[in-house]
Amino acid sequence: MKPSQQQLAACLSASIRNQAYQMSEDFNLELVMEEAKAHDVEGLVYKVLKSQTDLSPYKQEIIFKSLTQSQYLMKAMKALNHLKESGIQVVLLKGVVLKNYYPQADLRTMGDVDVLVREDDLELVHQLLTSLGYVKRPLTNEKHHVYDGEGFQLEVHWSLVNASRQTGFKDFEMALWQQLKMENGFLRLGDEDFLIHLLLHAAGHFKSSGFGIRQLCDLTLWMEAHPHLDMNYVWRRLTELKLVTFSTYVLAACGELLQLEIDDVQVNQAPLSSFIEAIFSSGVHGHREKGKQFGHYFAYGDHKQSKGRIFLQTVFPSIRDLPKRYTYAHRYHWLLPVAWVDRFFRVLFHQRFSFSEKLYILVKTPGIAKQKAKLLQSLDLVE
Repeated sequence: MKPSQQQLAACLSASIRNQAYQMSEDFNLELVMEEAKAHDVEGLVYKVLKSQTDLSPYKQEIIFKSLTQSQYLMKAMKALNHLKESGIQVVLLKGVVLKNYYPQADLRTMGDVDVLVREDDLELVHQLLTSLGYVKRPLTNEKHHVYDGEGFQLEVHWSLVNASRQTGFKDFEMALWQQLKMENGFLRLGDEDFLIHLLLHAAGHFKSSGFGIRQLCDLTLWMEAHPHLDMNYVWRRLTELKLVTFSTYVLAACGELLQLEIDDVQVNQAPLSSFIEAIFSSGVHGHREKGKQFGHYFAYGDHKQSKGRIFLQTVFPSIRDLPKRYTYAHRYHWLLPVAWVDRFFRVLFHQRFSFSEKLYILVKTPGIAKQKAKLLQSLDLVE
């Protein structure tokens, strides 16, 4: 772990608890803020440093982001109130709930607002949201629809997991509806189920790309705000979900970086160090180092023994690894070769990557995938 990453973690540990943080002589503000931006936690760092140093180069962007987030959230909650008043059982998820546990709610930023509804209500939800001007994205997903509003998105979930990459979730999802809690006028998951969902969500991101230190902040705050969690229930559910090892390392990372105190968490230091390194290199949504994205994506699955096999999988992905945008191939598997050609030209002419970046991806993906596959295996995330 780099010194700037250690300093960022120390800043966040103080900030989320509304405590003071004293800058040391070797504190590198520029590198710490660079790390903070990659993990979308600049506001939290700003909060504990503003009285100690000149942060004017960062102040305007942080304040603008905070105000924008507040405006978007107000509009989103207005739409969700409309759903609730129309008889829809709306369950708030993740950031929109977690914001209220931070010392300053608007410093916990969100990319979208996530809610859970019953699958039987999806058609009515669609009618209500489109009547308010929301536009549903055409891309399909295993667990949610995305609706674009004015500058922000609503993710409407009917499931909490990607079924193709997670097992053992059906009993959990059926039971959680019986343990909902009311908070600030809206339903949310029960205390233990909320924690389990945070870990499920982290596992899903880590399998496909990665996640950043902001999710560790969320977990730490949630557990400290709910000191009487029934951890026997939590570990039982995590056992059903086959996420015990992964969750143990996540909590160990919270302890290592953010000083979360938790009993009976024992891990091997080498995999923990690799895991923490992966967290920092991932950034907030796992896309910090875009040249590594393909390698991380193709790491999931059976543990890879051969870089040649990984290369073939990268160029000729299976149906499971083929992005959902290739709907025709998912519907008619015999069209998979057509999707391979389609995908090849999409990547070849994609403007997001320069030619040198595409060459880097082609050459480096097998090695990156193999390294990530080993980490996934050590965390018991490979089926």
